[in-house]
Amino acid sequence: MSNVKISDLTAYTTPASTDVVPIVDLVNDQTKKITLADMFSIFSIATTFLAGTEATPGIRFTADVDTGLYLADNNKIGFATGGTGRVFIDSSGNVGIGVAVPTEALEVNGNVTATTFTGNLTGNSSTATILQTSRSIGGVSFNGSADINLPGVNQAGTQNTSGNAATATALQNARTIGGVSFDGSANINLPGVNTAGNQSTTGNAATATTLATARNINGASFDGSADIVIGSIPQNSQTSAYTLVLADAGKHVNITTGGVTVPSGTFSAGDAVSIYNNSASDQIITEGTSVTLREAGTPNTGNRTLAQRGICTVLCVASNEFVITGAGVT
Repeated sequence: MSNVKISDLTAYTTPASTDVVPIVDLVNDQTKKITLADMFSIFSIATTFLAGTEATPGIRFTADVDTGLYLADNNKIGFATGGTGRVFIDSSGNVGIGVAVPTEALEVNGNVTATTFTGNLTGNSSTATILQTSRSIGGVSFNGSADINLPGVNQAGTQNTSGNAATATALQNARTIGGVSFDGSANINLPGVNTAGNQSTTGNAATATTLATARNINGASFDGSADIVIGSIPQNSQTSAYTLVLADAGKHVNITTGGVTVPSGTFSAGDAVSIYNNSASDQIITEGTSVTLREAGTPNTGNRTLAQRGICTVLCVASNEFVITGAGVT
């Protein structure tokens, strides 16, 4: 074939795979050939692209260089338009629209318009037409799908609801009559009062079995329901670590293990508690937080040790201040 200019060649629109294309080997100064089939097989090999950025994507358009696909991070691709990342897909398959680091399968920053949504949707919508869970307003179920009317309230909602109603069937706030709750919805009977309600309930009853208010006799509570022994010191037995309570005043605590703690803010001046170590081991009497526990007859304060079979008395002398004394206290 004689020399001819490429521009003078006839255009060929239906080449065959066996047609050849000339190639100039500049290294060896030779002209070679390659078939179209072989040439396209070379370009079918995987091609790599530059990572790019959102401003200049690695895969972009010649007519729009700031729009295309780029490597947003390791194992994450981004789609950019106008030089700004818009859509992101991370290594977990999470897709973010306007969200560079999506944490859900699909996360959108902005409003979403769709013809249908299926599955569970969380959060609030400015255009919601129904509540996920119906609520009750004045005893009437309301889910937002329709207007409701409340019993006893007119539609204008302007009526006066204060004062008393001639046809009221119950009091807004129940009251107590002789210790019995009364709201007007039903009749009540008062303890100790017959149905006619005409007996005298003043003075004392010859057959009373208990006092209305219990009284203390030498520190022992007495309400008339049972005999009491004056001078007896009630026992509170404990088998593990124990913190004193106000009810222990005037009693003795029988402890076998775990020790006893004297707490703050519980006792008043004059309250006293006895403690007996009913074991063969020492028990610790612990000074609680904000408490001052003084050892009688010494300048010592703080936790005390009660020896085996030892007994002591803890006396409250002022707010959160106590004195401890007894046999076996160190």
